[in-house]
Order: sequence, then C-alpha cells, then structure tokens
Amino acid sequence: MSDEEAIPLLEKLGSDPRFSFPGSGDASKYPIETHPMPQAQDYPDVPAGRVRSILTPGGFDLYCKATKIPIKLQESFSVAKDRRQVQHVFKMELSIPNVYTGTHTAEGQSKQAAKSRAWKAVTAKMHANGSLAKLLRHKTKPEATTAPLEDIGFIRRSETLPTQQRYPQAPTKLFEPRFIQETISGICGKAKVAMQINTDFSALANKPDGSGRRCTLKLDLSGVCEESAWGEGMTKQAAKQAAWLRMTARLHENGVLDDIFPSQEILSGTTDLEGEELKATSLDKQTLAEEKDSKTEIYNYAASLGQVPIFTVSTSESKSRKVSWRRQKVTPATLYKVTVALPDLKIEASAAAKSILLAETAASIDFKTKAEDFKRANNDIRESDMGFGILNTDTASYFFEYLREVRRDIRLETVHETVRAGAATRHSVTISVDGDPVGEPVVLDNKKPAESVAYLVAAVELGKKEPKLMQDFATRLIQDKGKILKPLRSIDLSVDSEALYVMRSALVEARQAGLPDNREGLTAEHVGGDLAKQRRRRRQLSETQINQLHSTLRAQQQAFDADESLHDLHAKKAALPMNQYKAQVIEMVSGNPFGIVVGATGSGKTTQVPQILLEHDIAEAATSVAQRVADERNQPLREQVGYQVRFDAKLPQQGGSINYCTTGILLEQLKHDPDGVLDAASYLIIDEVHERDTNIDFLMIIMKKALAARKSAGKTVPRVVLMSATLDTELFANYFSTEGEDNVRVPCPSLSVPGRTFPVKEKYLGDITHELVQHHKGSLDSVLGLDRLSKEYLRSEAAFSVAHTGRNGAHAGDQDPSNDSVIDWKRKRQTLTGQDAEGEASSEKEDSMVPTALAAATIAHICRTTKDGAILAFFPGIDEILKTQRHLQEHNIFSRDFTDPTRFKICLLHSTIPKEQQSQIFESVPSGCRKIILSTNIAETSVTVTDVKYVVDTGKLRETRYDQTRRITKLQCVWESKSNAKQRAGRAGRVQDGFYYALYSKERHESLRAIGLPELLRTDLQETLLSIKAQSFNEPVETFLMQAIEPPPRHAIVAARDNLTSVEAFTEDEQLTDLGRLLSKLPVHPTLGKMIVLGVIFRCLDPMLVLGAAAEERSLFITPISHDARSTSRDIRRDYGKGGYSDHLASLNAFREIRVLRDQVGVSAAFDRAREKFVHFGAFKTVDQTAKQIVEVLEDTGLIPRTMDGRQQADQYGPAAMNRNSQNPVLIKALLAAGLYPNLGAKTSVKGAAHRTTSEQGVLIHPSSLNDDNKRKEDKKNSYGTLFTYSSLNQNNDGNSLFMRETSMTTPLMAALFGGPLQMSQTNKLEMDGWLPLFVQAGDRRFATKLILEYRKALDRVLNSAYRSLANLNREHGVEFVDDPVRERFAQSVVEVLDQASGRTVEQTFGRARAGHIARYN
Repeated sequence: MSDEEAIPLLEKLGSDPRFSFPGSGDASKYPIETHPMPQAQDYPDVPAGRVRSILTPGGFDLYCKATKIPIKLQESFSVAKDRRQVQHVFKMELSIPNVYTGTHTAEGQSKQAAKSRAWKAVTAKMHANGSLAKLLRHKTKPEATTAPLEDIGFIRRSETLPTQQRYPQAPTKLFEPRFIQETISGICGKAKVAMQINTDFSALANKPDGSGRRCTLKLDLSGVCEESAWGEGMTKQAAKQAAWLRMTARLHENGVLDDIFPSQEILSGTTDLEGEELKATSLDKQTLAEEKDSKTEIYNYAASLGQVPIFTVSTSESKSRKVSWRRQKVTPATLYKVTVALPDLKIEASAAAKSILLAETAASIDFKTKAEDFKRANNDIRESDMGFGILNTDTASYFFEYLREVRRDIRLETVHETVRAGAATRHSVTISVDGDPVGEPVVLDNKKPAESVAYLVAAVELGKKEPKLMQDFATRLIQDKGKILKPLRSIDLSVDSEALYVMRSALVEARQAGLPDNREGLTAEHVGGDLAKQRRRRRQLSETQINQLHSTLRAQQQAFDADESLHDLHAKKAALPMNQYKAQVIEMVSGNPFGIVVGATGSGKTTQVPQILLEHDIAEAATSVAQRVADERNQPLREQVGYQVRFDAKLPQQGGSINYCTTGILLEQLKHDPDGVLDAASYLIIDEVHERDTNIDFLMIIMKKALAARKSAGKTVPRVVLMSATLDTELFANYFSTEGEDNVRVPCPSLSVPGRTFPVKEKYLGDITHELVQHHKGSLDSVLGLDRLSKEYLRSEAAFSVAHTGRNGAHAGDQDPSNDSVIDWKRKRQTLTGQDAEGEASSEKEDSMVPTALAAATIAHICRTTKDGAILAFFPGIDEILKTQRHLQEHNIFSRDFTDPTRFKICLLHSTIPKEQQSQIFESVPSGCRKIILSTNIAETSVTVTDVKYVVDTGKLRETRYDQTRRITKLQCVWESKSNAKQRAGRAGRVQDGFYYALYSKERHESLRAIGLPELLRTDLQETLLSIKAQSFNEPVETFLMQAIEPPPRHAIVAARDNLTSVEAFTEDEQLTDLGRLLSKLPVHPTLGKMIVLGVIFRCLDPMLVLGAAAEERSLFITPISHDARSTSRDIRRDYGKGGYSDHLASLNAFREIRVLRDQVGVSAAFDRAREKFVHFGAFKTVDQTAKQIVEVLEDTGLIPRTMDGRQQADQYGPAAMNRNSQNPVLIKALLAAGLYPNLGAKTSVKGAAHRTTSEQGVLIHPSSLNDDNKRKEDKKNSYGTLFTYSSLNQNNDGNSLFMRETSMTTPLMAALFGGPLQMSQTNKLEMDGWLPLFVQAGDRRFATKLILEYRKALDRVLNSAYRSLANLNREHGVEFVDDPVRERFAQSVVEVLDQASGRTVEQTFGRARAGHIARYN
C-alpha cells in the first residue's frame, strides 16, 4: 500500500484506537505522517510473536540482529528550546538495506515518549508501504552490501554544520576538524564547566577499501548537555576528527552552541522564562530533612482524590548560562522555579531557589499549606468514592499485581532515564503498559522512590479510564488485608471409597433422625432466671451488726496502738514516708470520689494506704503483701486482712477489713455481682495503675460508669484511690475529673510522697561518652567495633539529640505539627495496610538497635574507675545479654579480665535461666570481687538486689504487639518509658547512694512516654469485647471502649468484633449468644473456648483442655542457652511428638507424662522429670490449674456431668465418657484445626520454605518447630500444598519475616471439614474460605466432591444444633447437651472418616459386602 492510499484509508477509519499512538494529535514542531498500526492478523503467515516483537521500541534492531539482517541505526536526543514546557526531541536515522531507509524526528514530554512516538511512526509507515512485510518474511541472510565511508567529506555533504557567519563570536578553530576538541576543551576550562569525553574505536567491514576505523564519541558537559556522535576514516585519527565534526553538527542542532556563543541581544536578564522576577527561597537543614518526602506526600494526597499533581519547572538557566559562558563565571547564576498544581481543585503553589531540590521542597511546603486551607474551607471534599482512597505509594504496586492477575497477557515496563538539573542528577521514571507510557514522567532524586510514585501515577490514570477496575482492586485489597495475595494451585484431597461410604451413611441416618436441612444462626441469649441467679448479691451486714463490729474494731485498734510489746513494729511502720502524709491521704480521699497517690519506691504506699483508711474506719487491695500487712497489724491472715488471687484465696472477715486481690478477680466479681461488691466496699484502691494492662484500663472504664450510675440512683458510692510509683498524673487526673462550678471539669486531686531511697546520680550518653574518651581514648574505637551496631547507634542518637535540642515534651508525637493537620500527609492515620509502612519499618529497625559493645565498654569503665558495688545492666532480651557476656569474657576490655572469678562474677537474669543459677544474684561475693548482673526488665520491680550501686540502662525492652487486622504477633524491641527508667534507676539507690548510666541522650529521655504503651492498644481485644457484653453493657463495644483513658484504634475494635461474630459469640447486631456467654466464662481465648466445646461434642475433652489452657501460657518446653543442651532439648521434643508432625501433640504428651508422675509418684518426681526433659514446671502447674478451672465452669454450666462418683480417671480431666476419643491423634489435630482457624498455612513450593495463609504469603515455619524443613534435604522436604495449623503468626524483630509458631501438620480433609466456609466451583473443585482450592482425588470426582460438601454442611448443622442447645442446659446433670443421640452418632462418623482417611485402624472393619453398595452410588 502506498502512502497516498494509506492517508485516505485513515480518514475512513476515523477514531479507531488501533490506528493511533501517543501524541499523534499533539501540535508539534516535528509533524510525522500518520498510518495505521499493524496487527498480528495482518500477517497470518508470520508467527504472531514475531509481529509483536517488532512493535516495541528497539524491536527492529533486536529482530534484525537475531535474523542477521544488516541494520544501521543512529539515535540522538535534544530539548526543544522554544517551548514554555520542556519537550524532548528524538531523532533517528534508520537504514535496513534493500528494505527501508529514512529519518524520523518526534517530540514528547519525556525521552521515552518521544522515542516511542518516532518508532511507532516508522512501524506504521513500513506497514503501509510494504517494507514491514518484506522484513517479517525474510528467511535467508542477504548478501553483504557495501556502504560508503562516513568520513569528513561524507559528513560535510550530509550534515548541517555550524559556520563562522552563524557564530561570529566563536574561535575560527572550532570549524576545523583538527582543532575542534582542543577548542571546546579550552572554552569549558575557562568557563569552569566540567567536561568528560569517551571515545571508542572499532574496525569496519564491507568498506570499499576493505579496511577502516569507526570512532564513537560521547561528550558530557556537566549541567549543559550529553551528546554522542560517530565518524569513520582509514585511520583512528581521521575517524576521531570526523566524529568531532559530526559532534559540532549535534551541538549546533540542539542549541548548545547558541548557549556558548549567544547573540548580543540576549546577554542580559535575570528573570524566568515568563519574565517574572525570581526571588530565591532558603530552607534550614532541619526543615529540608523533615520535608524530604513532601513531593511524594503530595502525589499520595492527590491520588486519594483520583488526581495527579502537575509539577513544572522553569528556569533562568538558559539566559544566565549564556552570561556565564560569555563572562567566564565560575558558578552560573541559575534560579529554578517549581510550580505544583491540582487544577481541578484550583490549588497552585510555587517557589524559586538556586537548586531544584530546594525549589521543589519549598513549593511543596507552600502547596501543602494551601491544600490544608482548601480542606478546612471545603469540608465536603472527600477521598474519591471510586476506590482511589486506598491508593498510595505502598499500594500502587499491589494495583499492578492485581492487574497482572486479571489480565495475564499485559506487558508492563519501567522506563528509567537519568536527567540533569544543573549539577544534580535526577531520575525520571515512566510506567509503560503494552508499550505505551501511562501518565507523566515522575522525576525524583532517587530511583526507587521515583519508581514507586510512577506506579502510583500510572495506577491513577488507569483507574480514571476504568473505574470498575479500581473499585474491584479496592475490594480485593481490603479482602487481602492491605496486599494482593497470589492464588494457590489446587491441593489434592484424597479420599477412599470406605470413607465416602461412612459419609453417605451418616448423612442418610442424620436426615432420617430429623437433622434440619438448613443451618440457623445463633440468636441472642435469653437474659432470665439463670443469669439472675448467677448475680445473686452477697449477704450484707445489718445495721446492728455494723455497730457491734465498729465497737469491736475500735477496741482492737486501741489495744494494738497501746501494746508496748509491739514498739519495734510501730516504729517500723512510723518510719515509712507514707505515714508522714496520713492526714493528707485522709483529707484527699474523704473529700473526693477519686484520688491519686504517687508514692515513690520505698514510700510504703501499697501496705500503708489501706491501713490508713482502715484505721479511719474505711476498708479495701497479692498474697505476700497481704501477709506483710497482717504481720504489721500483729494478726493472722483472714481476720482483718486477706487476699484472693487466681488459684488461691484467704478472705478476711466481712466488714472492717482489707482484702488484697488482683484486678482480674475484681473484674470477675463486678461481672457477677456489681452491686454486692460496691455496696460492701467503702474504698477501692487500685495499685500500680501505671502498668496499664488490659484489666486495669477495663476496670477504670467500669468504675467510672458504675460509680456514676450509683450516684444517679442515689446509692452509696465508694471512694476510688489510684496508686503508683510513677504516673502520668495529668492524664489520670483529667480522666477522673468531676464537674465543678459552672459545669467546668475539675481534675481529681493527687498526692506525691517521696520514697525511702538514697540519691542516685544520673548520667546520660553525652556524659558517658565523654568519660570513655577521656579515660580510654586509645582503645575505645576497637571496643565499640566488637559489634556492628554500637557506632551506628551512637551516630543515630547524636542526630536525634541535635534534632531535638531545646524541645521539651513527654511524647515525640506532641512535637509533631502533622498532628494538627487536617490532611494525613504522613499517612499515620491510615490503617488499611496495617502497621507495615516503610516509615514504621525504618523506625522499628532504629528502635531495635541495642549497643552491646557500648554497654560492655560502660561496664568495664565502671570496673576500671571504681572499687566496689554491684553493677546491674538492663537489656531487652537474652540475645543481647549473651552478646554482652561474650564481649566481657572474650576481650580484655580496658585491661579488665572478666574471666577471673576472684575479681568478677557475672550473673544472668532471664526466664530461660534455671532458678538455681538466677538465685546467685542474691549471694554475697568476697572482698575484691565485683558482681555484674545482666538482666531484662524482670529486675525492675520483681527482684531487688540490695548491693547494686551502679545501673547501666540500654533504654530498651521487648513488648508484645498484636495487629488485630492481620492477626500477627510481634515481640518488638521498643524504647522504655520514663516510668521504666525511673524504676531502673531506683535499683541503684536501695541501701546506698547510686549511679545510673543511661545509654541514651537526655533529649531521648525527654521524648519518652511517661508510661509504657497500654496493653489495650497492643493486644487482641476479643476477650475484652466478650467481657463487655458479658457484663450486660448494652452500648456498642466500640462506644464502650472509646471511653477508655487511651482508646484502642477503631479498626482493631471492628476486627475483634467481626472475629467474635464469625465464631458466633456475637450476633450480627452485636448481642451475646448463649455460646458467647459460655465462652466468656472460660479463662481462655474465645476461639480456644469453642475448641473445648468441640472436645465435649467429640468425646475428646482432655486434650482440648490441656491445649486450650496451654495456648496462652508460656511454652511448656524450655529453650536452653547452650548449643548442646538446645540440641538435646529438640531431640526430646521430637520424641514426645511420636512422629505426629505436631508441636501440639509433643506438648500434650509431655504434659501427660509429667501429670501421671505427679499423681502416681509425687510432685518431687514430676519436678525432676520436668527438669530432665526441659519442661517448665511452673508452666505445667499453670496449665493444670487452668484446665481444672475450665472443668469447674463446664460442670457449673451443665456442659458436662459432675464427677463426684469417681468416674473421672486420674490421668485425664473430665469424666471417662467425655474422653472416649482422647487418645486419637488424628481427631486431636482435626479439632485443633477447628479451634485455631483461620490459623492455617499451605506450602507453596517443594524447594522453598514459604507458605500461604488466609491473609499473608511468604510465611515460614519457625525454626523451633518440629515441622521446620528449611535445612532438610530436598527429598525430605514437605511437598506442595502441605497444610499446617499454627498457634500464632509472629513477626521477627527486624520486621522482614513472618513465622508460624507451634505447628501441626493437617490434612486437606481436616481443613475441608473443620476449616472456613466451603464451596464447590463449576470445575468440581472445593474452595475453602475463598483462598484454599481442593481437588478431590476419587473414582467419581464429581460425586465425591459433592458428597464431601454435603457432609460438611451436615456437620455444620449438627454443631449449630449443639450450640443452640446451650440455652436449654440442665445445670444439674447436663443431660440435654451430652446425650443427644443424633449428635453423638454423627460425631462418631466424623471420627471414623478421619481415621479411615489417615490409615488408622478403625474399630469396626468394613466388610467387602459393602463394595456393591459403594459401586452403585459411584
């Protein structure tokens, strides 16, 4: 087809998109012919892949080289100088002998766009004139052709060269090939412009003379241009001169010579391209650092509105540079003007500066200010409702992952270019989709951020074109918890004919017995007689009894005070500082509903305040404290003083007494008898409120609400006293404020009492490093090099100190101006993607740095410069403790030999250290020997070592953080609070003056929280929400928790509520079900409580009790420190596992062995066996007590019959009838899958170690698990699709990896029966919970698949019926729940199916006579 034929054809086809390319409609200085683009179907005899390969820029070159077709291609870029916006010009000269020869020039807003436009024009033209067909059908190598030598003469004939007339100010030698390089080099030297030249020579072939050289020349004039040219000649020198001659043609064409030798009329001017006077902006270093991501933040903000900001750069560089060349200035007087605009919102800001980065940052700051003003004035402007609200630089890459998933043939390319702006090198990135650039180029200083923003821009542009695509992506992103999870291939589910027969028989029998066809949701519990009975009030004293008791107590107190034999006891009490403030305590508490007592360590607040109030006719606050108070009153326990903890109680007499109990006990009492508790108590004293565990925060909400309700009802209101050694007094005082005159809130009063401790001198990092340098300058550097963190830590802390000098605040967040922003520029309030943003990950990495070498240096310095006193050093964990121990013992730090037992005794204090070793910290050391204790925060309050004189504090601790949305637990290294620091410092001043060495700056200390992060903000909220409803609070749980002193985030509450709804503890309208009421009574997590109920239904109670009770306690197995002991411990665990591929079964078997020994031989024998087998005996006792407590609850509620007649076996919990299947490991693992769901992982490859879970991918099995196959040989690794149930998903300290902890191998059949919702696809596959595809392997796949689905539905209905029956339990005998025959038979059929599928021997052997029946149904 000729060109004349092609153009009319285009007019007929109109706007058909297949005949267009980017920029074809743009006005351009370089118009190009427009022809239809080729398609694969235009060349049916040519492979489609060959056609597609030609359509990409550079495709011709690669194709010709692959097919050995000669091709000559020369490319060059320049910038259009007469445009107000920068336009890149691409020029190409293409020659394919006997096929096509032509020159094409095109414009674009980026180099890639210009190049793409030119290449598409060439492709379309070759398609139109038939050249493309000739090229594509090429089969044989053409004969060699002879091309002319492109020497100086050729270039003079073919190029447009500069002349002396055009550049009269240029030296004459510039136009002579021999002197061009010398001339340009001299000009650059005088103007102080850096010049870099690269030349490359190659031999020529197929030339007329049979020989020759080609010179390829690259010229880089810093901040001016980058050009390339080539020339040919018979010698290298001749080729080089030809190349330089062609280079002058390039410099002339691109306007560079105009810059160097300007006309006289353009030698003046200091304005920008629009004639506007520019004023340079300056910013300080701190502002630049804080706003370094401001450009990205603007892109994120605009993306949330479905828009892309426009960044334009104008500059006086061209005119100023000309002046610089002419006058030979060293530094060009260049100003950059950056403009940022969102035209749709009419927001525009600009700034000018001497560097483009400075101008860009200043303009971005101005834009953010104007955007804030716009937001305040237009509150109705919201994030786009088309799904753009979830778009940002973190999620944009997920958008393209989703795009690849829904459009598998899409081609994505990241086009990267390096651009210069003055002396700066920047990165321009564009995303290309199917060869077409999408969106404007993104220019930033660093390549990776530029790529992230380019993906964001492309996602916005594609979303605007296809709104449904963006909405579907947003839905998927929320479903996958802030990421796009890769789908799994089908996993085989094998089932034999015998198991299918059992399923079908059970289905038929259940339907005949009346099993309903539909599953009904659980309804709200009926609050009636039974619940009212549970809340029966405790007996109250009559008025006569109260008067008699008052007289008795007064007489006892007078006798106690007058008893001279108790002189020493009275003196000891009187010496406590709290008793000096007795009058102030009574005055504050008597006159206010709430009061705060801040008593420093040693003040006696815990023991004395209750006695002060009791002696003032007032009463009420764990076992050791109660005993001490009773001793001080010269009374035995259970008279005026008693206690109540979880597994032990010695209650005092009623009336005029003090009862010490845990907050958990008080919460339980308030749950079941709130009025009885509050009627009987005159005062409620809540001690150690700074600890802020969930119970304390929950209790404070309840106390405020209950006391307000009693006051409104005219009932007596007990006084509440809050006590702590360290407290954010202002926070608590405002929370417990009362209404004063004129409806003004008045903070509750507080009282501070000093402690009975000695002065402690505090030294911070600046003081410590000064001392270290002063005393050990020569060796300090090598000591700090013992670890890879100490030097980096010192630099980081120094930078923090400088950045925060002069700042004064309790929380770093208080100083953050973004907190007052109406736009979340830093995305701190965005919760879709959980806690894993890059900024937070970076902060976590910095927080996790623990300078063990610096700590060792400080300890050695103290030992070198002082003579006596024990040293206590605080670390976040055992790893840091052991590293510091190695530093001290393996290196002679500051000439101290820490291996000498006569001079130093190093003690370790950690929960994994055997108690006999831990007790060494209390032992005295001989004269001349220094005790050094390396400890975690266990030594803050739980342990007191009296001879400690020096405390070294790394300022770090490890704290559990739970992501409610992603169900991820992390033991995170975090900075301590001021409260922690005060407690640690106080360890040094117990019996003598002390010294506190804080290995962080004073500025860091000022930035710490007053108290640690409350547990309510970092733990799973399901138990808390269940407790709220169990106490009959009718308001929504979110409303209730928003009344906390520091409320948890809304998304965490919603996630916990949804989880409780999914296990049917809540109805859809947030009412408590009968199952929820039962789960609220069990001292385990709700999902584990449901697992225990399943243990009752399937007669497998004992294992579920043990595993449920153990799940939330510390591990039953101890992990020793030494390598040999650790290896032995692992072998023991493997033996306990008995080949069951289950950590849970290993724990269960170990527990059972210790329990049998204890019950049959005695506690001593059990303890010895536990120590021998590395079993934590304390954990064993806690699990045992919790399990027994659960049994009591199950009996009390009627779920299981009581075992008073001795039917309970000695070696298991619950009646024998409830444990018929308790030795069945297959059933145990199946019920674990049900109780722990959705904690299920599937292996994604044989060679790798990664697993996919319901909400994560790339998850590993923790190295401590028996199922970790990471170090196994390939033939012993777990196969693809192997399933594992796990107890928890944990993130490692650096946040880079996720691990499944406590795993059990699970079969696909177990998952299908006990996992999430099951559906059948059109391809006869089962899909569980929307993410786990199961391919049933059976003779008749369709029949077997449908049968398994129907069996699962029936199982769901059976269990649903059981849960519904909880409303009708007979609390005396439990008959209605345990003895349901339909449920019993169906449950047993499930056991048989699991046994058959696993290969276990089934009690009942199936006869071959059934084969005919099976064949009939198949």
